[in-house]
Amino acid sequence: MDVEKIDTESTADDDLLEDDVVRSLRTSPIHSSRDRTSIDDFEIIKPISRGAFGRVFLAKKRTTGDLFAIKVYILYASDSFVVSSHH
Repeated sequence: MDVEKIDTESTADDDLLEDDVVRSLRTSPIHSSRDRTSIDDFEIIKPISRGAFGRVFLAKKRTTGDLFAIKVYILYASDSFVVSSHH
């Protein structure tokens, strides 16, 4: 079992970055393919942790109501986000 050390001290930069991540998750474009799961299939409920490589958000799948932890990796070399979800 991997244990992630979570920095509990919040800075203004962390809060701004977290706001950008949540905004990006909520406004991502809708995929045309019905077979592919997208972030639009989830309602972001709240941030639940943060670490050196990204943030984790609690989300609910809109169609089933199942809860997921969605990990968003912050890639500092570019302005893109990588999303991974765990049920």
